[in-house]
Amino acid sequence: MSMWTDPGNDFIDVTTFPYDVYALHGYMARHAVITDIGVGTATVVAVTGAGNTRTVICTQNGEELPAFIRSFSAGTTVVRIRIFFDA
Repeated sequence: MSMWTDPGNDFIDVTTFPYDVYALHGYMARHAVITDIGVGTATVVAVTGAGNTRTVICTQNGEELPAFIRSFSAGTTVVRIRIFFDA
């Protein structure tokens, strides 16, 4: 199991982008796991807790973003991202 994915922590599956984690939940996600990229490759465009935009090209399910996530932009093309919060 990944050192970032703790099944004891609360999580939400996000399937609609853009998605503002902070505005909707009042706090940032602790990290994220790409659970469904769809067909081929896909892109995740995330704004981290530090305010940096991070673009990740995903080639397989299970890829992780081990950073505090503030939001995902409309440029995100994966089908599903699981975001985790501290328990």
